[in-house]
Amino acid sequence: MKTNVQETSSPFPFKEPAWIGALIERVATVVADRTLAVIQDEHKKLKKENRLLRKRVTDLESRLGSLEFHSRCCNVEIQNVPVIEQEAPFKVLTTISKMVGYDLKLQEVVKCYRTTGSKQKNNKRPPHIIVEFAQANSSEQFMQTVRSFWKAKNFQVWSTDLYPQASKSKISVVRQLPPNKKFLLGQAKKFAQGRKIKFCWITNSGRILLRKDEESEIIPIDTLNQLDDLINHPEGNDSEDLEDVE
Repeated sequence: MKTNVQETSSPFPFKEPAWIGALIERVATVVADRTLAVIQDEHKKLKKENRLLRKRVTDLESRLGSLEFHSRCCNVEIQNVPVIEQEAPFKVLTTISKMVGYDLKLQEVVKCYRTTGSKQKNNKRPPHIIVEFAQANSSEQFMQTVRSFWKAKNFQVWSTDLYPQASKSKISVVRQLPPNKKFLLGQAKKFAQGRKIKFCWITNSGRILLRKDEESEIIPIDTLNQLDDLINHPEGNDSEDLEDVE
């Protein structure tokens, strides 16, 4: 026996109670708030970890720079002396020593040679002369004598003071720095220029220091990150009076 069931549509369709919609909206809000809180918490943790990692990298860069500096602590670099035919780099050293009044002894010097020169195509400066002293004490005494002479000459010492027949160029005598330390020192000097910073120098231990004036706090610069922080926060500024001779 078959029964025909006929579907009929109710003239009164089902209407969702208002409280259900409010509940769904409330649950969605709670879930969203908790998700946001988790994300914010994770963000804070990542920022903290990033700060710690940057600090560790800064410390490692500082230690590495210090090691590289001390590996060259006995070395001096003579810059911008024109290459003369059949020259002897040691003769350049002895000529400078006599000129500045330093009593150079042969046993003080381990090596004296010209570098191979810069690989940059546009760099027309002559290769530097490197002097490796046997002891750091000899290197420091030589540099002190050179600084006094350069200062008396108002840092205007020329290649023609060494060789009258040479092309005229301003020469410098500085400590030999590792490439990364030399670059950092150059960037610190650029930063110091034009910012009313009076002092920028490198210590015997290889630390680069900035100081706005005699009364200001001394700011050590060990990495480019520290210099970037100063650039981004210009309230801490300092300038130029380099310990090396230029």
